[in-house]
Amino acid sequence: MGVQIQKMLGALLFALILTVGVGLLGDIVFPTHEPQPEDETAAVAGKEAPAQAPEQTGQPAPAQASLEQLLASADVSAGKAVAKKCTACHTFDEGGANRVGPNLHGVVGADIAAKAGFSYSKGLAGKEGAWTIENLDAFLTKPAQWAPGTKMTFAGVSEAKDRADLIAYLHSISPDAPPLPEASAKAAPEAQPAEEPAEEAPAEQAPADEPPKQPAEQASGESERAAVAAPSAPEAGGNGGLVAMIAQATPDQGKKAIRKCTACHTFDEGGGNRVGPNLHGVVGADIASKEYRYSDALAGKDGAWTHENLDAFLTNPAGWAPGTKMTFAGIKQAEERAAVIAYLRSISPGAPPL
Repeated sequence: MGVQIQKMLGALLFALILTVGVGLLGDIVFPTHEPQPEDETAAVAGKEAPAQAPEQTGQPAPAQASLEQLLASADVSAGKAVAKKCTACHTFDEGGANRVGPNLHGVVGADIAAKAGFSYSKGLAGKEGAWTIENLDAFLTKPAQWAPGTKMTFAGVSEAKDRADLIAYLHSISPDAPPLPEASAKAAPEAQPAEEPAEEAPAEQAPADEPPKQPAEQASGESERAAVAAPSAPEAGGNGGLVAMIAQATPDQGKKAIRKCTACHTFDEGGGNRVGPNLHGVVGADIASKEYRYSDALAGKDGAWTHENLDAFLTNPAGWAPGTKMTFAGIKQAEERAAVIAYLRSISPGAPPL
């Protein structure tokens, strides 16, 4: 009896040892990994968190007005003002003569390259169809791109509203033009105002009788230091600065810049006058001395085409010679004017030295 009990206890002890041993062996062969809090967060975020939308400004992009909408609000008077820059090459009155470009009275709705008595370039002569508002808008945006090979050197009217005003003016002097299209009743959607941000708690304010944190003397001192740290640029129109820029410029740079002037001027020796006079030998020559019918504004000017006078005239022709027939607005960049003068010097045998 005692022997049997001992056997049973031994068997039970053996089974217990076997169970524990198998468990330990399983942990060694198949280790378990308890997820850490970070792992759980990553797992949940990877499965359930939606992708965040890119940062938004809260300001929707403004809708672009169509050509029809711009024409509906176009201003004929503003278009006539825009057309003034074209009067060096075109006339606009009925029966007006052709110049460097054709007369433009009645152009809207007329066939392209159909003006009598004008020799068109292949770029326009090869175009079919009529001067619809769409064709006019495309041509006025960038002439050389819409009609490659055109003789028109004008760069184009970049602002859509200016083009619409100009087309409205051309339409007003085109008796046979079809009516302008009406703007779509469904106007471009208005931009919704951005949601107002939540009101922030006001910052703690100093008592009214407390002086400001930054004394006025300190602010004034900082302003003076900023003025010293940022020295003013030399005046481009000053004689020393102008001569230096002309000396640094190359005639080739000026020759490229002056291409915009070839519609009205020639530059080769013995070249004929166009809308403006031939400019060969202009540097150092007396003002208004070419065999050309000058405006009273230039004919009344004394002196010669010095570097300074050329620079002032090229900056703002109408400002330097009020009443001049030259409608060119001027060259705003001082470096570009210096390059043009350097080129004009290269074709002026009598130019004074720098």
